[in-house]
Amino acid sequence: MSLLAFNILQTVSANDNTTNTGNELITVCNDKNHQADNVQWAWCMGFVEGVETGVTSGIKTTALVFMKKPNQAQINAVAAVISEYCTPTDVTREQMAMVVAKYLADHPEKLNEPSYAIVVYAFQGAWPCPTEDQNKK
Repeated sequence: MSLLAFNILQTVSANDNTTNTGNELITVCNDKNHQADNVQWAWCMGFVEGVETGVTSGIKTTALVFMKKPNQAQINAVAAVISEYCTPTDVTREQMAMVVAKYLADHPEKLNEPSYAIVVYAFQGAWPCPTEDQNKK
């Protein structure tokens, strides 16, 4: 992932002591909490959506600053290159949280990593951006 994306991500949770790493994030973003539909699951959904919003807003703002009058397609293209994932337009907050919960369960070796980075890794695995060849089809 690019250095710019990580710099943006670091600002998202710089003062968030609740979920510094995946070890803390997995305590709220897990299948047990999803099934219980409890406050911790709601917190997980909010955190994941917050990271996604922070990443995309930061990247799109950067594109606006460095490009002369970009259109929406150009901004989205820059965001896809920097973040290396393309969330579907109709994705729900719950679906995003489920993707992160599954990633956490499937990748215990990543639990020591920053929680915001884990959200991005999960999205990169679930929603990779189409390649040029895939776009031509």
